[in-house]
Amino acid sequence: MAVKYITKVNYNGNGFNEDSLTDKKTAKLNWINYVIDNECSLTPFYDGLAWIAMKEGKLPNLDKCKNIIKNLSII
Repeated sequence: MAVKYITKVNYNGNGFNEDSLTDKKTAKLNWINYVIDNECSLTPFYDGLAWIAMKEGKLPNLDKCKNIIKNLSII
């Protein structure tokens, strides 16, 4: 919901990922403007949860999120 609120762009119903956005250009522009206007730091925790939601197609339950984060490897 946060991504949809910030981007002001709907998804086409084929999942929760970049390719599902109905207008990628507008979504990116709205995201950048939101970050600038609200002086967001986009902390790693938020970015991590957003990445998990994009990867999984939804935000999994807390235990699964913890497991995914725990098993991340740094390249």
